[in-house]
Amino acid sequence: MNTQAFPENTRRSIARELSRYYLELAGNEPDEPKRFSFARAMGEMLTERGLADGYEHEICQSAAMIGGRRHDPHRVVFPFSAFTRDLTAASAPGGGYLISQDKQRPVDVLRPWSVVARAGCTILDRLVGNPSIPRVITAATAQWTSTEATALTQSEPTIGEAVATPKHATGYMRFSRLLQIQADSFDRFVESQLLEAVGGLLDQTVIAGTGAAGQIAGITNTSGIGTQSGSSLAHTGTLAMHKQILDAGGIEERISWVGATDVQQTLAARERFSGGGRAIWDDGRILGRPAAATKHVAAGTLIGADWSRAIVCIWGPGFVVEQDPYTYFTTGRIAARIIVDCDLVLAPANAFSVSTSIT
Repeated sequence: MNTQAFPENTRRSIARELSRYYLELAGNEPDEPKRFSFARAMGEMLTERGLADGYEHEICQSAAMIGGRRHDPHRVVFPFSAFTRDLTAASAPGGGYLISQDKQRPVDVLRPWSVVARAGCTILDRLVGNPSIPRVITAATAQWTSTEATALTQSEPTIGEAVATPKHATGYMRFSRLLQIQADSFDRFVESQLLEAVGGLLDQTVIAGTGAAGQIAGITNTSGIGTQSGSSLAHTGTLAMHKQILDAGGIEERISWVGATDVQQTLAARERFSGGGRAIWDDGRILGRPAAATKHVAAGTLIGADWSRAIVCIWGPGFVVEQDPYTYFTTGRIAARIIVDCDLVLAPANAFSVSTSIT
C-alpha cells in the first residue's frame, strides 16, 4: 500500500496507532501523555533563569515561535491548547509544532469564564496581520416581475469594511507563593485564576471599552447601536429591543441578553403583565432567550443582541503572562499580569440594543 497517497495528518494517525499496537503486543503500555503545569511554569518564571528548560518550556517556546515571537523566559506565552488539555510536545527546534492535531480554541477555553463568550460572540483567533472584515451596509433587495418580459431593476448591496487592529488588554492576578512547592495541588487553581482573569478582561473590554487611550471601543461606547429608554423598563420595552435586533438582521435563535446584576434583580421581580405570574427576567431568560448577569456591565444597563455579530479578534497563539518579582517581595504572595492582544468589530452595530438607567 502506498502510504504517500494519504494526507500527512492521516499518516501520523496511522503511525500512532501502529506504535500503540506493537507496544501492547510486546506487553508494554504506552507512556501516559505529559500534563502541562501552569503552577510549575509560573514557579520557574520566578527564578533568575526563568522558564528556560523542561516540558513547559518546550510548549511555551513552541507557542512563541508559532506566534512569531522570541521566547522570553520571564514573559511567557501560554498557548490556548494548554488549558484543560493533556499535550504531547514536539521539539520546538524540530519544526515548531506545538501539539498534536487536536487544538483548543479560545472560545472553548473561555466560555465557562466569560459572559460574552457564552452569549455566542464570534472569536477569530491566532491572527497575525490586521484582518479586514466586510460589513453589509445596505442589503440587495429581491423583487417580483409581473411577466417574463418585465425588466429587473438593478439592486446592489452596499458593502463596507472594518479593519481590526490589536489593542493590548491587561489583567492583574495575585497568587500564593506556596504554588512553587505545591504545584500539583495548586495547578488547577492557577489555571482557573488565569482563565477567570482573561474572561473578566474580555467581558470588560467587549461590553464597555472606552475606545480611548488604546482601549477597544466596547458595545456601550459604539455609535449606531440601538437604544431603549430604561425608565420603568417593562415587557413592552424588551419587546422593542427585540424588534430592533431583528430589524437589523439579527437571527432569533442567536439572540441573548447580558445585563448588570441590579437589572437582573429588578426585572426578575417585575411581572410581564400585572397578575400574569411571570417575570420579565424569568429563570435565566428574557423573551425566551438566554439572559446572564455580570458585574462587568454598568449598573442599570441591559444589552440584547445577536451576539454572533460581535466579532472578537485575538492575535497570537495564546495569552502572554509575566510576573512582578518586586511588589510583594516581603510577603508570601506573587503578582502576575496577563496580556491579550485583541479587538472588537460589531457587524452591524445596530444588531445590538442597549437600555441604560433602568428603573
